[in-house]
Amino acid sequence: MYPLIIEQLSPEISLWIPDSEAVKTQYENFKTLELHVDFPFWAKVWASSKAMVAFLQEEPNWIENKQVLEIGAGIGFPSFSIAQKASSVIISDYNSDAVSLAQKNINHLNINNATATVLDWNHIPSELFADTVLLSDINYNPNDFDTLVISISSFLNKGCIVILATPNRITANPFIEKLSPFIHKTKYYPIIEGKIEKEIAVFVLKKNFFVKIQIKKRSNSKHVISYLRDGLETYWIEADNFLVLHDLCHFAIETTLGYKTAFWGLIASGINPSIFENKVKRDALELSNEAWYSEHLANLLLIEFTQGLFDDINEMLEQSLIQHNLSIPFIKILSTELTAIRSLLYKLIDDWKAVEDGNYLSLDFTISA
Repeated sequence: MYPLIIEQLSPEISLWIPDSEAVKTQYENFKTLELHVDFPFWAKVWASSKAMVAFLQEEPNWIENKQVLEIGAGIGFPSFSIAQKASSVIISDYNSDAVSLAQKNINHLNINNATATVLDWNHIPSELFADTVLLSDINYNPNDFDTLVISISSFLNKGCIVILATPNRITANPFIEKLSPFIHKTKYYPIIEGKIEKEIAVFVLKKNFFVKIQIKKRSNSKHVISYLRDGLETYWIEADNFLVLHDLCHFAIETTLGYKTAFWGLIASGINPSIFENKVKRDALELSNEAWYSEHLANLLLIEFTQGLFDDINEMLEQSLIQHNLSIPFIKILSTELTAIRSLLYKLIDDWKAVEDGNYLSLDFTISA
């Protein structure tokens, strides 16, 4: 570990960081002794991390009450700047000295929702998840580009938001081009580093998940529901009238309420629909509150369709959740939302009735991270 000094990095944050002069002197001594030591890039607060902090101050919605992971964090300035707003923060780097310093700063700031850990972006555990992943100036070595794209893609495929801050380097253009389909937003920041002003780009990356639903009508009521998703084989099931109406209820609910992790959101994000046909596998899923709300509300809407409107469907929904021993907080659905759900559902049912034998009702369901 290099000699440390306290640096006031922002009005709110002071961190222990390596003394830059001592780092330079020690590294030059190593070179003089012909020791093979990589320059400790982690030991400096780079312009990209400052741009990342500026971006997150302007747009805290990406990290507020979120699980945040910073990879290749080095000093970890972005993580420390948002720790009070995030639900939890993991500060990671491949260098154990960087991780030790991050832990020292966690203790220094008395932060209780942050952890520091060694993590190599070449070997990220498949089970590691975060709502938001932060990457500052990690694309400096072209030899790492392919591995980085794979790692970033794996997070995007899980529905994570990835925020990347990078200087404008010609050598980095191929890297950014590979990620261009996922760029949701770009902002630029002029940052002074030494005596030089550098333009730093901050990219918000996210993947939209999409499923095309095709319901083929058959006169014998053995209809066919097909699920078409990018990069996945088309899957289909045979469905009776009840199942078709049930799935239309889910579509009306989840589209209106913007649910991302209920039935259609799970299908769009890659869950195999066959899981829902197997009780053991279905019960093993850790379903979100949204999924439970949607399932129980869909059942109640089907009852309404055949028997008439409930006096208070919210009361019925709360009772249904309690009866199934679901200890999840009950959130009342607004009357305007219920009106919109029912309106869309009745339109979908009319559209389905109008489909002739052998033809399709086609619907698109998209979730944005």
